[in-house]
Amino acid sequence: MIRAGLFDLDGTLLDSMYVWNHVDACFFARRGLEMPSDYPRAISGMSFVDTARYTKARFDLPEDVEEIMAEWTALAREEYALRVPLKKGALEFLRALGERGVRLCVVTTLLPELSGPCLARNGVDSFFEFILTTHEAGSRVKSDGHVYRAAAQRLGVDPADCAVFEDVEAGIVGARACGMRAYCVQDPISTHHPERIRLLADGMSDNIMEFLARL
Repeated sequence: MIRAGLFDLDGTLLDSMYVWNHVDACFFARRGLEMPSDYPRAISGMSFVDTARYTKARFDLPEDVEEIMAEWTALAREEYALRVPLKKGALEFLRALGERGVRLCVVTTLLPELSGPCLARNGVDSFFEFILTTHEAGSRVKSDGHVYRAAAQRLGVDPADCAVFEDVEAGIVGARACGMRAYCVQDPISTHHPERIRLLADGMSDNIMEFLARL
């Protein structure tokens, strides 16, 4: 049995990807730009700050990185605080792992000012020992595995005894790179290349509760 579970938020525990579709649409519309079809895939697994850097560079924007992040955060803040729900089975899954004595943490690109109020409103914040962002861990992308190793070290748990729950390929790749089990919670917006993910992951489902029997 695993000793620790490391959870992504957007698209994994939180049914929140619609928020970022709205944020992106507003952001590009304000500038008279059309969002390229490959943009969501290009930024998948990037930290919040690196997504801002990438967006600034790709579209040659005059705003600095901090201004871009502030605009995105302002557009998303109310939705996370008041409306973003948990995904199907998330509460039951966290409760079941807690009853087994599995230690839990969050590993995310999402800013604490967005994730904290959302987790508290949904009544799941107390399940987690800490929230570690990719930026805090000094990681540029999830695919290199650094943020997961940092989380395991902070928990004092061997990576081989950890399971990562993600919705994107970069997260699955990173988890496998540091010797952790990796499970993909499918999301219709964020889970690209499902056929590749299926080859890498220890399990793949749109209902996280289906993984419980495998742990």
